[in-house]
Amino acid sequence: MSESDATGSLGNVLFLQGRLADARHQYERALVLCREVGNRMGEAGALHNLALVLDEGGETVPAEQRLLECLALCDEIHHRHLAAASYLVLGSLRAESGDWAGGRVSLIAARDLAAAIGATSEETLARCYLACLPGGEQADALAAFAGCENRLRNEQCLDARRLLWKSTGDRTHLKEAKRLLDDALAHAPPDCRESMLANVRLNREIAAAAREAGL
Repeated sequence: MSESDATGSLGNVLFLQGRLADARHQYERALVLCREVGNRMGEAGALHNLALVLDEGGETVPAEQRLLECLALCDEIHHRHLAAASYLVLGSLRAESGDWAGGRVSLIAARDLAAAIGATSEETLARCYLACLPGGEQADALAAFAGCENRLRNEQCLDARRLLWKSTGDRTHLKEAKRLLDDALAHAPPDCRESMLANVRLNREIAAAAREAGL
């Protein structure tokens, strides 16, 4: 079990560095190892992570399939926190591909489940994503973010700031997202900075929007 956990953790590091092919290899290996030893919680995590890297590479259909597999397994093993995170990714995937109705359903599921179990990071991001949909409530997203900002991981804070900028048009959020991105790049290994910008969609979108805004 420790080998599968270490393999998945390595995949996470590679993913953040934008080394998507390497990250995918590690996640696929982790999935095999987890299934071999019957580590069902690890299997669910590997499915979730595979969905992330597939979506990042533009493979939205297999990404959605992996998320649905993950959610079914989460239901079996009662892994509610990972289910909330997977509903969040599924909702964002669907919304950003143009399926606003399907995205809304999954994001509401993520928001409500996260709220029920006290997963404030996932709840906050779900509320930020919902604010970007037609008829979204920007004030609700802003309130959620204000109450949770210091509990978000760096990449979660980047995403929340991007979403708040998209939903409100307030350049303050884009400026802060750019600051966070610059800080992350400054602390990353020099040989990973290019791949972080080129291959991680969140980073790429923030950098492009900041350039266009003259920031």
